[in-house]
Amino acid sequence: MLFGLVHKFSKMVEQSHPHIKQTPLSNNLHAQNFRVKQPARKAAGEPNSYISEIVPEFVDRSDLAPGLHWGDVLCVQYDEHDRYVGASYSSGALKVLNSISGKTLHVLNPPQKEFDSTKPAQAIISAIKFKPHIVGHEKDAIIAVTSQGQLQYINMNDGKMLKVIDAPHHRGEALNCVDVNRTLEKTAIAGNMAQIHVYDEMSENKDFLMTLKAGGVGLPGHSKRIFSLKFDYGNENVLYSGGWDDAIYVNDLREGGAVGVVLGPHISGDAIDVKGNLLIAGSYRNERNLTLFDLRFPTKPLQHIDMDTSSINHFSECLNYAASFHPGPAQRILAAGCTGGRNEVKFFEASGDQDEPGIFTGGFKPSYGLVDFEKGVQCFKFSHKNDRVVVGTAGGLLAGFRMRVEKDMMLV
Repeated sequence: MLFGLVHKFSKMVEQSHPHIKQTPLSNNLHAQNFRVKQPARKAAGEPNSYISEIVPEFVDRSDLAPGLHWGDVLCVQYDEHDRYVGASYSSGALKVLNSISGKTLHVLNPPQKEFDSTKPAQAIISAIKFKPHIVGHEKDAIIAVTSQGQLQYINMNDGKMLKVIDAPHHRGEALNCVDVNRTLEKTAIAGNMAQIHVYDEMSENKDFLMTLKAGGVGLPGHSKRIFSLKFDYGNENVLYSGGWDDAIYVNDLREGGAVGVVLGPHISGDAIDVKGNLLIAGSYRNERNLTLFDLRFPTKPLQHIDMDTSSINHFSECLNYAASFHPGPAQRILAAGCTGGRNEVKFFEASGDQDEPGIFTGGFKPSYGLVDFEKGVQCFKFSHKNDRVVVGTAGGLLAGFRMRVEKDMMLV
């Protein structure tokens, strides 16, 4: 049913906001300021790549609309069925697009043609999550957090606000990240106040449950802004958090706070992901900026993955805003998105023999790249099931790609 609404809502956007033009698929993909970089040729005897192809599918250049300032793309997400992409912008706009064609379905808080100093500044939607439908709860909702400390629930079909919660514990301070646990029972939010708050997703009013506290000795909790939250895929009570204090905390909601810590990563975006016992962290710095940890032995990195093949002492001109595992059945592909000296998304593949699940003798080595973006990569996201990836950059470019992944090799 939702899929059939694509044409209807694109017309609604054009009628209600005539200054917003739909981005056609015919927008010349080959003329864009980015390219797909092939991996280095494999040496004799080495296995083939898990990724066999990456192809551009759409480009949304809302940033080129005359007289409109969309700003940077801050966050991108797929819905649970991979039919839609949501993108939030530093102008305060939120856009929902068809995930394959890139056609705009709806725009919430569209950017204005002219700046009006008499109107209050529009809140920036810092991060979003599509909420899977639960009978008796909000249908087709996007959960969003804002620069004014609000937790919002937005109907993805028409952009109407379903619920707004002024997070009292944040006192209007910016929220930077949000996540929902795998059982869809709890929502966690965090931001500039260096505190993590948890809400009851099953209650009608989204009741406040707790503020996560510090743990025991060596677990003081966050002291600076938090930019990433990630619930564990296998345990609905475990939540990972990271920010500017160079620490990723392992929080257990049953304990009410921190139960472990991974020291080192400097997190400035959606740059934490966990799969099985492995944690990948992308840091916004030039040295040791993509690090793999085994959570069973968190005091020592499993691998410092070099963004540059010619790196000396793990130095890179890249500054990572985003990092993620591919959602396939094995921990064999991961990627990082960066700004700084190069603006790109770089993919890495596991090499060598697998000693145990996720632990490879050859570590992770460079594979494909999405390179030469005009401005820095702020965010990217893998689709859940159909091997696509969407990239958002500073300046407002949004691009979608289709990947061909060798499924049989992923299962070996």
